[in-house]
Amino acid sequence: MMQQGTKRPRVNDYTGEHSKTAVAARSEKFYMPGGDLIVQAENTLYCLHSYHFTRATSF
Repeated sequence: MMQQGTKRPRVNDYTGEHSKTAVAARSEKFYMPGGDLIVQAENTLYCLHSYHFTRATSF
């Protein structure tokens, strides 16, 4: 059992290796100022306007 306040190290999904830090970088092309929706795909962050998703979605 783990002690309270300690976390187990992350496991890299591709290599199975443990890593203590996972660094995600902003997309140079798709990290838009004023965006209100941040999405991470692998190690890349995208900042987009949610309008583009809501207008294409029907409820």
